[in-house]
Amino acid sequence: MKKELLELIDLKDASYYVWKNRTKKKLIEFFHKYFSASDLKQFNDTGSISKLEYLNSSTTISIYSFYYFFQELIKNDQHLNSLVLYLINYKKTVDLEYNYNNDETIEYDYFKLEKSKKEFIETLPKRQAEVNIYDNFDEFAEIISDITINEFLFIHYNLINNFKLMIELLDKNEFFEKDINKNVKDNLYRFLIKYYVTLFKLKEEKYIQKTNEATFKKIKKYCDKNFNSDKFVDILIQLQG
Repeated sequence: MKKELLELIDLKDASYYVWKNRTKKKLIEFFHKYFSASDLKQFNDTGSISKLEYLNSSTTISIYSFYYFFQELIKNDQHLNSLVLYLINYKKTVDLEYNYNNDETIEYDYFKLEKSKKEFIETLPKRQAEVNIYDNFDEFAEIISDITINEFLFIHYNLINNFKLMIELLDKNEFFEKDINKNVKDNLYRFLIKYYVTLFKLKEEKYIQKTNEATFKKIKKYCDKNFNSDKFVDILIQLQG
């Protein structure tokens, strides 16, 4: 891998060891952890890495899957509120678990994913009595019970970091700029607005702009400036402080 990395960062052979051992050790470790020699060679030869292009495409598809799975809930104000409450209640449970198990991760373990998916589905009846989460409980429970492992993993991961992956792709992926996808994009921003104003206890009317995208970006800018953690407990502590 040394040859490919030297070509990528344009260093002479002797400089590599100085760089690795003294000045840029973490960056070298980053390349070794997440990329192979063939990845770097492919980038040096073509200007792209196929596995990252695949990751970008599959994540974009996951965003579409999320939207089409929940679109009828997202388009209705009352149902959207219920969906967001449900997701935040699950986030609360996950964040508390992660808070006490810092080394715990389920992202790459199929059996942990299955267990967490079951807990995700069962969260609804447990929370229903507490917060009257949905006006059509049976229908919502049926929708949630049909979720696949891939759909669940996408939701779980995005809840941990408050949908930052989705936000980044909506903002940067030109695929969402096509006319056929603009309605999807607008409704996803509608979902993100409701999620953020509920999680961070904001008054939505203070941030209203001409479009859902502009409104959300104003909300996100405020949250980035005033909150330094994505975890539910940390957000709650800052709100109470």
